[in-house]
Amino acid sequence: MRNRNIPSPYRPGAFHFTRAFIWLSTLIVTGIMIYFVVHLHSDGFKVPYAFLIILITCLLTLINLLLTTLLFARNSLRPIFSLSANVILLILWIISLAFLGYSMRGTLMTSCNVDSWGTSTGVMVCRVYKTLFSFIVVAAVFTFVHTIIDGVAKKDQRNLAVLAAYDSMNNN
Repeated sequence: MRNRNIPSPYRPGAFHFTRAFIWLSTLIVTGIMIYFVVHLHSDGFKVPYAFLIILITCLLTLINLLLTTLLFARNSLRPIFSLSANVILLILWIISLAFLGYSMRGTLMTSCNVDSWGTSTGVMVCRVYKTLFSFIVVAAVFTFVHTIIDGVAKKDQRNLAVLAAYDSMNNN
C-alpha cells in the first residue's frame, strides 16, 4: 500500500474527465449490446461472435473501471497497473471496432430510411447500429487517451518518489 502522504501522480482533471467518458460510453455500448442479444435470442437467432467480443470487452472495461476507481480512492492506484490494464482494453476495443466495422460495412455508409431498410423497425435498428459503432469509437479513443495519462502519471510517479526520498533525507 502506498504512503498516503505521497500525492497521487494523476492530474485529477484529465484523469476524471477521461474516465467519465469511458464509463458513459461503455455503459451505453453495454446497454445496446444487451438489447440486441436479448432480441436475437428471443427470436431464435445465434448471437454473432462480434457481439460476444464487444460484450466481453464491455464487461472487462467496467470491472477495470470499478477496480481502479476503488484503488484511486484509497490512493493506491499504481500507474503501471492502470497502464497495463488500459493497453489490454484498448486492444480489445480496437478488435471490437474492427469486427463490428467489418460486419456492418454496408450499414455504416447507407442512410437510415424506409427506402433502404423497408420498415420503421429496420430504420431503428440501423440507427442503433450506428450509435453502437459511434460509442465504441468513443470508448476506444478515451481508453487511448487514458493510456497516455497513465504514461504521464508513471513518469510523474518516478519524479514524486525522487522528491519524497530527497525530503526524507532533509528531515533526518
